[in-house]
Amino acid sequence: MSPTHRARTLVLPTALALMAATFHAPTASSTGGAEPVDTAEPNGAVDAAPEDQATDEGTHRLSVLTLNMWFSGTKVSDGPAAAAAAIEETGADVVFLQESNLSTLRIARELGWEHHGLARSAAVITKYPILETDIVENTWTKAVLDVEGVEVAAYSGHLEYRFYANYLPRGYGAGAVGLQWPRDWRSWDLLEEPITDTDSLLELNAASGRLGDAAALAADVAEEGENGRLAVIGGDFNEASAQDWTEETAELFDRHGAVVPWQTTQTLLESGLSDAYREAHPDPATHPGFTWPAANPVHDPAEISWTHEADERDRIDYVFYSPDERWDLEEVRVVGPQDSVVEGQAAAEQGEDEIFTPSGTWPSDHKAVQAEFMISTEQAPDSEGTEGAQDDEEAGAH
Repeated sequence: MSPTHRARTLVLPTALALMAATFHAPTASSTGGAEPVDTAEPNGAVDAAPEDQATDEGTHRLSVLTLNMWFSGTKVSDGPAAAAAAIEETGADVVFLQESNLSTLRIARELGWEHHGLARSAAVITKYPILETDIVENTWTKAVLDVEGVEVAAYSGHLEYRFYANYLPRGYGAGAVGLQWPRDWRSWDLLEEPITDTDSLLELNAASGRLGDAAALAADVAEEGENGRLAVIGGDFNEASAQDWTEETAELFDRHGAVVPWQTTQTLLESGLSDAYREAHPDPATHPGFTWPAANPVHDPAEISWTHEADERDRIDYVFYSPDERWDLEEVRVVGPQDSVVEGQAAAEQGEDEIFTPSGTWPSDHKAVQAEFMISTEQAPDSEGTEGAQDDEEAGAH
C-alpha cells in the first residue's frame, strides 16, 4: 500500500512459458550497461532503444511497468538487483517506481538506464533519452521521454496511504487523521461492523488529498497534450478504482454491498485519461487485477495482511494513458506472485487475470502492472492535442 504499510512480497519460480506471446521479451541482457545520467536537470541523449523494440516500419513497441519497491527493496535479499532482474525479464522499457528512494539509482545502474526521482518516493527509470524533468504537485515525478522521435510525458506517483477508505466496508479502520473522524476509523483495527454508506466513504476518501493530486495530474497532462505530447502514468494510488467497485462486484471480496465511485480514478477518467487495465479487461468480476496484497514466501502472509478477518484485495496500482491516434494499447497484464493474501493467508487467485511471475526473487508486497503500446513514429500530433476528453464526452463514459 504505502510507506508505512507493514509488509508485502514474493518469490515464486515459474516457467518462462507463462510469459504471454503478446508481450515482447528482450533478446539480450542490458544489465551492467553504462551508468545512467542523473536527470535532475535536462540531459543529453543516450543510446537509442534496442533494435528488438522496432516493429514494422513507422511503428515502435513501448512497454511500461509500474512497481512498488516495498521500503526501497529492503524487505528481500538484494532487492534492487532483484527488481532489475524482474524488470529485464518483463521486457519493459519504462518503469514507474514507488517507495524506491535510494534504490532508484541502484536499479537504474543495474539496467544501464536513465532515471529521475524527486516527488515523495516516486521515480521514472527508462532506456529512452530523458528530454525534460519536473515535479507536479510534489506528488508526481515527471520525465519527458524521446521514444523514437515521439515525445512522451511519463509520470510516476505514490499517493497518500492513510484515509484508506476501502477498508471500512471490510470492517476495518482506515487510518484516518483528525479528531473529526470516529476513533475507530482513525485506527487500522477491526470495527464493530462494516461501513458501507457511499457518502461517508467518499467524504473520508476525499480528505486524503488524493483527489487534488489527481486533478493536478490531469491538468498537467492536458497541457502536455496541447504541446503534442503523449502521456502515460504509473503509480501506487493507495485507492481502489471507480470501475471496480460496481453493482456486479458489490457482494464480492468482502465489500458487503458497497458500490463506490472512488474519486481519484474517477477524476482521471473524467479528464479523458484511460485506465489501461480496465480498457484491456473491462469486467472487474472476471478480471479483478488485484495488485495488493501480494503473497511472499520470504514473509509470513499474516505480517503482510492488515485485515486478518477480511478479504482486503484491491487493484490500487495503475497505468493510465492519454488516448491518441498515434498509439494503440496492445496488451496489459499483472506481474508478480501468483498468490495474494486473503485473511492473513496466501491464496491462489481464482479470476481470469494473466499474471506473469518472473523467475527470480520478487522485491515487492504489491504486484506490478505492465502495459504495452504500439506507437506510430511517423504520424504528426493532432492539432487539438490528445483526443481523449472530447471523444469520451461523445462516447458517454469510460
